[in-house]
Amino acid sequence: MVQKEAVLRTQNYVQRRFVQRRLIGKRAASVWIAYVLLMAFVVSLSAVMFSFMTDYTRSATKDIKKTVFNTEECHSVSLSVESACFASQVLNITVQNRNYLRIDKLDFRLYDLAKKPRALNITNITINPNRKKTITVNTGMSQLGFVEVVPVILKQAPEALFEIVCSDRKASTTSFNSSC
Repeated sequence: MVQKEAVLRTQNYVQRRFVQRRLIGKRAASVWIAYVLLMAFVVSLSAVMFSFMTDYTRSATKDIKKTVFNTEECHSVSLSVESACFASQVLNITVQNRNYLRIDKLDFRLYDLAKKPRALNITNITINPNRKKTITVNTGMSQLGFVEVVPVILKQAPEALFEIVCSDRKASTTSFNSSC
């Protein structure tokens, strides 16, 4: 009887140890699963952040280059309106490039007598340094009160062609001849 009790006690002890080891083993597996899931989450989050930051850096670099070119290049641009003639919705305007950079495009801002604006972009104009050019613009307006001419230059960079609008170097006129 004592021997049976000792055997039963030993069997119960072995079963309890076996159950405890199984539970400990399961807890250890859950810790490893949690660790693997956490690492997978961290790696995927870092991949998303890396992708976002590289795209953001590329776009910010383009904006910064455009700003630097704008401030640097526009100091070498000067435009003046020599004469302007407006008759029957057609504006004949003579502009002169007074500085050292070629002007590749012109943006016209036309205002009627009530100061309502209309914008025109003329792209096929090239004005070399210290040259005059007469431009004919069909305004579509019956009355013209004010004209602003904004020079645009093109700057070739290693990765792209930048269009630089030198809005601080605009020329304007309010006086128009009526006989063209």
